[in-house]
This record gives sequence, C-alpha cells and structure tokens, in this order.
Amino acid sequence: MDYRTALLDTSRGRRAPPSRIVGRGRCEPIRGTIEVRSFLLFLALYGFWLILSGELKSNFLLVVGALGSLATVILCRRLSPMETPRSSPATAVRFILYLPWLLWQVTLANLDVIRRVWHPKLPIRPRLVRVPTRLSQPLALTLLANSITLTPGTVTVRVSKGELLVHALDDGPREHLLDGSMEKHIAALESEESR
Repeated sequence: MDYRTALLDTSRGRRAPPSRIVGRGRCEPIRGTIEVRSFLLFLALYGFWLILSGELKSNFLLVVGALGSLATVILCRRLSPMETPRSSPATAVRFILYLPWLLWQVTLANLDVIRRVWHPKLPIRPRLVRVPTRLSQPLALTLLANSITLTPGTVTVRVSKGELLVHALDDGPREHLLDGSMEKHIAALESEESR
C-alpha cells in the first residue's frame, strides 16, 4: 500500500489532498532508525559514565549513570530536528581528519595569545570582524562558528546568512579568519561546494 493512500482527511473521511501530505515524495522508515540511534547513544553515554566513574560495585552510581544517560537520550530526541542531515562514512573520516587540523590551529592560537599576554606592552587591538562565508547548511555554519570560538583569541558573536560576526584580539587572528582556510576545511567536510 502506498503511504499516501493511508493518509485520510479524518474530518471528511476522504483522502488528504497532496498539498497536505507531509514528506511528499519521500517514504523513509525513520522510526526504527531513531530507536536504534537512541539505544546506541544510551550505550555510549552509559559506557562513558562507567569508565569515568571507575566504580562498578556501587549500585547508586550505576543507577545514577543509567538515569543520567536515559535523560540525555530523551532530551536529545526531543531537541533534535525532525530531518537530520545524512552522513556517510566518508564524512566521518573527513571529520576525524579535521579534528587534528583544528587542534593544531587551537595550539597555534594558544601560543599567540600567550605571547601577547606575556608581552610587556600587551599588543592587542580588540575588534569585531565580519567574516563572509559561503556555507549555507546550518550544521556547517554551526561547526564553523564553534571552531572559531574554540580557537583562542576569537569568539563568534553572531551567525547570520552569509556572514559571521567575530570578536578578534588583533589583526593576526583577523587575517587568519579572512583567509578562509577553516571554511574550506568545513566545506570539504560537509561536501558542500563553495560558490
């Protein structure tokens, strides 16, 4: 049976018009996927809790860990968008390769901030910088904004369509933001073509 034939307009007892069909053109078994993902998330969180607590003999800690993991899974299910972007194994590999690059950028920025703080004249000129971006997917923009904020000396203040407003300590971080290297890495990560 086609999924559209099962959608009835209950107020009139007839089939709903095509304009009222939600998800028209796509029929995906999403329910099982969400339950499996939720169960795997619960297992990962609970396993992480057990590793960090290091205590398997205390019933209290076992129950608190299970309840905390369950509460987190429930909140994640309620807060996650209905349509999540699909990711491929290649995207996961690119993300894993992105993390060392980001860690290196954070390390370089840490050294730069340390140099500025220890310098007798404290060479900083704080400013707000408008950083143009060609990323359009919300996940890609969020990753770019968070990556900028994780880098010492810069904080993303606002994200808008086609632009980020970033607070930078000086021209060094500003130039690094405007060269677009971080955006290129994220565009490759998200398989999003830069315009």
